[in-house]
Formats: sequence, C-alpha cells, structure tokens
Amino acid sequence: MKSKYKKRWVLVGIIWSFVLIAFSYNFIKIKSYLKEKEKITIQKKIQEFIKENESVLKNVLQEKRRIYDYVPSQRIGLIKAEEILNIVANENSLEAEQVEHGESNDLSLICRGTVRDLIKTIDYIYSHYPYLEIFSIELELNEYATEGRFKIQLKYNFELSSE
Repeated sequence: MKSKYKKRWVLVGIIWSFVLIAFSYNFIKIKSYLKEKEKITIQKKIQEFIKENESVLKNVLQEKRRIYDYVPSQRIGLIKAEEILNIVANENSLEAEQVEHGESNDLSLICRGTVRDLIKTIDYIYSHYPYLEIFSIELELNEYATEGRFKIQLKYNFELSSE
C-alpha cells in the first residue's frame, strides 16, 4: 500500500514539475514579447514625432548649418576667418591693424576708426557671419569719444567636413 501512495506522490510531483516548468517558460516568453512590443511602440512614437515635427527639425538643422562654418581643417578655417575680418573691417571704414589667434579657435581683431564704423562692423558680422561669435569688445576712445582703437574678440565656430 505504501508503494501505491508513493507512486501517486511521485506522479503528482512530476505533474507539478511540468506545470512549474510550463509556467516559467510562458512567463519568460510573455516578458520577451512585452519587451519587443515596447521597442516597436517606441520606434512608432519616434517616427510619429519626426513626421509631426519635420519642419521644425529641418529648421533646427538649417540653423545648425548656419551657425557653424564647415571647413576641411581648423587652420584653413582660421585663415578664412582672418581674411573675412580684414575685409569686413575695411569695407566698414575701419583700419584693421592686426588679427590675432587666441586659444584654439579664438580670434581678436584690433582696428582703428569711429564708433559708428565699429557699430556697423559688429552689425555686419552678426548678420552675415553667425559662426563668428563676438564675446568681448575693448575700447580705447579719444578725448571726444568719437574715434579710437578697438579690440573685438570673437569665437570661431566651425566643424570639420570632407567637402
């Protein structure tokens, strides 16, 4: 009689083992299915966001292209920026004395002229060369405060490109 009950308990144990194994297998499969479903949902949301905000994203990319100068090397970019500063100063009636390199991509334009010409030059740089960011202006004015020597410090924002 004991062996009959023993066999039944062994059979019950085996059945419950299969049940637990099947439960664990289903739990793992459901978990992986939910992870995949979440990934697909996130991808769909990203695509919807891009589709809904396409014009805004294009404007952001255009603005980024506008505020960076794309050059093949830093040295070429700095030479280009120096030439631009000399030309802009001369076109706005300032006498460009010197263009200096500071740390990495910092530039300084030292020039002479009137305050009105300085303001025109600054405005021209802001509107036509947004990648030349003015961060400091030092003034040494004459006694009438109409003319002087100016030091414009700029940061040259550039990105390297293969073009």
